Amino acid sequence: MIERTDPVRKDVKIFMEDLKSIPAVEEVTLTSGIPGRIMNHNGYLPEDSKTSEPLLFATFAVDQDYAKTMGVKIIDGRFFSRDYPSDSAAIVINESAARYLGYTNPVGKRLIQPGEEKDRVSLSIIGVIKDFHYESLHKPVNPMVLFMNRDYYDGYITVRLGAGNHQNTLEQINQSWKKFSMEAPIQYFFFDQEFDKLYKSEFQTRRLLTVFSGLAIFIAVLGLFGLVSFMAERRTREIGLRKVLGASIGRIVILLSKDVTYLVLISTVLASVTIIFTADKWLQQFAYRIGISPWIIIGGSLIAIFIAWLTVSYQAIKAATKNPADSLRFE
Repeated sequence: MIERTDPVRKDVKIFMEDLKSIPAVEEVTLTSGIPGRIMNHNGYLPEDSKTSEPLLFATFAVDQDYAKTMGVKIIDGRFFSRDYPSDSAAIVINESAARYLGYTNPVGKRLIQPGEEKDRVSLSIIGVIKDFHYESLHKPVNPMVLFMNRDYYDGYITVRLGAGNHQNTLEQINQSWKKFSMEAPIQYFFFDQEFDKLYKSEFQTRRLLTVFSGLAIFIAVLGLFGLVSFMAERRTREIGLRKVLGASIGRIVILLSKDVTYLVLISTVLASVTIIFTADKWLQQFAYRIGISPWIIIGGSLIAIFIAWLTVSYQAIKAATKNPADSLRFE
């Protein structure tokens, strides 16, 4: 994404054609706004509206190459085309806008931009695009209107790159920019990085949870280690007698692990209930969210039990393999 195109404003069409000549550049488009950033909202009135209160729609200007550059799917009608000069008075809406307006066949309908009588503009709907997220997943996809970027005013140039050495391509783009603007350096960013900013708090939360989860597991393992050591120490004479009477190492390990296993299972059940409640509460902030799969809970529980068993078994085996004579002499 190239932003602040005003330095090349008068030559923006030529600049875009020059960009298309770069081998790794697949598509180029100019828009007044981009998904992930604040968008303008304009008021529109359906031609057959019985009210004078305009409906607000997210609105931004695009050129004829927007759909193929951004991979936007046309589900009804068509997109803007250089073959139709009349598209300067046309608009394309998304599915949400069609539903909001109550149109089952929106192509051919007209929306009015309200204003003074002489300033009112009647815009014909020529196509409907599939809904796409132009804001974060915290919000639903709202009604949107696209209109033709007639004057090529300041905005964003989106460049879609193919596979290859992007560093080399960026240098070629920079050289192309310098042909048209020596004063102002090019300013660009990658679309995925910009969209990641919408989820900055989620990334921070993930990092914090990773750190504190690791710390919690470490403390829990130390606690289990100490608990089993204490239990083994307290039952030293019993372990020695059982070995003398023929108890196997496996039986002694099970004996020492049994009580701790019950505690771990109870803790796992309580933790699972807490996780389900907390995760569901957190997911409610997203308009579009996944369900909580039981396999996530089951998998996490099995991992927790496995780690606990490793810790307990190590100490239990250590206690069970001691010489019973030493254990009885100690007592």
